[in-house]
Amino acid sequence: PIQKRMGCGSSLGASPQAPATKVSAKPSPSSSKHKVAAASKPASQPGSQSASKPAGRPASKPASWAGHQKPSGDCMLCMEELDDNNYLEYKIHDEQKWQPAGFCVDCVEQLISEQWTNFTQLVAKETCRAALLRLCASCPLNVKDWIAMPCSDHSKPQGHKDKAAPKADKPPCPTSGEVAKLWRCKDGTLMKTQLKGAKVGKERNAYIAHLKEFAMLLEDTEAE
Repeated sequence: PIQKRMGCGSSLGASPQAPATKVSAKPSPSSSKHKVAAASKPASQPGSQSASKPAGRPASKPASWAGHQKPSGDCMLCMEELDDNNYLEYKIHDEQKWQPAGFCVDCVEQLISEQWTNFTQLVAKETCRAALLRLCASCPLNVKDWIAMPCSDHSKPQGHKDKAAPKADKPPCPTSGEVAKLWRCKDGTLMKTQLKGAKVGKERNAYIAHLKEFAMLLEDTEAE
């Protein structure tokens, strides 16, 4: 009886307990995205550069840069600062050393496109025999500019309006100061020096001969 009472007491007096439930911890969407992004991000290596390499002269100079100078100063025509992208060097004669041009690439290209037209306009306006004959002797083929690209070995040639050759210690330039070579710093290549529209070969010879014949029909106003 005592065991029955204890058994009944234990069964009747004990309060029922709810079964324990397992709670699974789910990561929030923001935390999972952060972990994925952190896993996909490459580890930074020492010495790596994030900034892109600036354009211009490469760090290691190739053979085409040998014997050339660094750009400095401004263009004498447009006043733009000379840098690796617009700097030029020139030679009046092949045996000369490279010299820095006083004009930038854009201004020299403008001269190349305009100088032949300017020459033909001078020829069309000239009424003096001697001046026209001097123009025939200096009929251009390549670009030239005695201020920005002078010849270091010769003096400035006689202009078509000069009645006498200028006095100088050096002999006049046999090519009238025409540029033989142009070197472009931007890519280390040679630029074309021939004027746009300039006559060459037999056509050039025939053109000069025609000008000389026409000059003989003019009066020599310088002799008056």
